[in-house]
Amino acid sequence: MEPASSTAVRTSILVGGHGVDGNLDGPGQPASTWREAEALGRVEPSGDGASFIADPDRLLDRVAALGVDEVLLRVCWARVEPVEGIYANTEIARVRALSDTIRSRGLSVGIVLSDGTLPEWLGPEGWLLPATPQRFAALGRALVDAVGEPSVVVALEEPATFAAAGWLVGAAPPFRRAAFLDSLAALDGMLASAAALAGSLGTMRSTFLSSPGVLGALEATLLGQPVPPVEPWAATLLARASAATPQRVDREARAAVRWPIAPIGDEVPLPPGLPGALLGRLVAPGDVPSLLEISSGASLRTVAALIDERGRVSRLRGHLRKERLTALLAAVDGLAPERRLERVVIGELTDRWRWGTYRSREGIVGVDRLRGPTGAEALDTDAAGVDAVSTMAAVLAAR
Repeated sequence: MEPASSTAVRTSILVGGHGVDGNLDGPGQPASTWREAEALGRVEPSGDGASFIADPDRLLDRVAALGVDEVLLRVCWARVEPVEGIYANTEIARVRALSDTIRSRGLSVGIVLSDGTLPEWLGPEGWLLPATPQRFAALGRALVDAVGEPSVVVALEEPATFAAAGWLVGAAPPFRRAAFLDSLAALDGMLASAAALAGSLGTMRSTFLSSPGVLGALEATLLGQPVPPVEPWAATLLARASAATPQRVDREARAAVRWPIAPIGDEVPLPPGLPGALLGRLVAPGDVPSLLEISSGASLRTVAALIDERGRVSRLRGHLRKERLTALLAAVDGLAPERRLERVVIGELTDRWRWGTYRSREGIVGVDRLRGPTGAEALDTDAAGVDAVSTMAAVLAAR
């Protein structure tokens, strides 16, 4: 791993994405591989989101109040390339203008390319196609040119989790179940895409947000990177999975992928469908010091509230944000100087649509979705009623 450019660890916030930007997968709108499931009622519509595209300043004001150093801006492949081979100049110009606006507020800008979702024209099995890595690399280069030397390129978010959701438990496109070998092939395709992108970026920082638990260890195994400690049964599973994978990620390409940003926390938003016992064994985050030793950064994962389909709160955890962030920063500061991480991602700015639902409210800023069919309003608190912006800002300011 290359050392960070500064002795100070950069603090980052994730902004945007499916269900935050709004206006995706509806009639006349750019289409992702979730469109059919939304149209058939298999998942909750993402709707107008939090209107980040229409009014970015409203949420960027919240970012400025947090006191972070960097915005990790999600972009949507379906918006940038709505038709195969044709980039939308208006969307690229929007990303460029938004990046300039963020920089004008004294913040760095990184870009996040995909959470596993593909444009509709590529199809739900797109990660299995041999040409996808080259297409993904071309998308990344186009956006890097638009943003103008982003501070980091995050290729993928939790690729193994998406592969498990899509091909094992039917919770994401292509909604298949028990297709174990194809789930490995899809993960291999995602990692090959990240490697192809990293290889085309030269010295520019490139990484990905790792999956939690055994799924994250599987990503590391396929990339030939250090694997966090796992139980014996999991080690056997990883060895078998690695042997069964096509491994399009060749040795040279693996070296181009930076060590990942590891998820830290015991409340990880996950796709529905996995039995509880199996879910816990596969995705429970590992020991914090061990994760920090094999990663280039850490991402604090937490859920403020779980809300059912009737709007009833079934769980509140927002009050734990402060102690979790404090503990994570203390663990990071305790690392030896040569092992200092590049960044700590303190979480999601807003609640967002994930795994086909808004049930899991993980945003530092909550979004009220109960005021009618057309929109959402950013709250002054998180979904648990905690002034998380002020709380997190105080922790960061005390460093």
